[in-house]
Amino acid sequence: MAKKEHKWVFFLDKAGKTRWRRIASNGNIIGASSQGYVTMTDAFNNACLNGYTGEKWKPLARIIPKPPKPM
Repeated sequence: MAKKEHKWVFFLDKAGKTRWRRIASNGNIIGASSQGYVTMTDAFNNACLNGYTGEKWKPLARIIPKPPKPM
């Protein structure tokens, strides 16, 4: 049987901090950051300590503003 790759997801939590999750091929979450990180680089480094071997994260050339909340 061939080994299926896990999916790694990096996202912003409700507090605006970066977190990561490791998702198995069956959709189960098998790993996650235990805290939110101020920078994406910190979250990436923590994910590497926990087995992430994907492409290195590269910062965006500019920051994209969040859209305003509807009234």
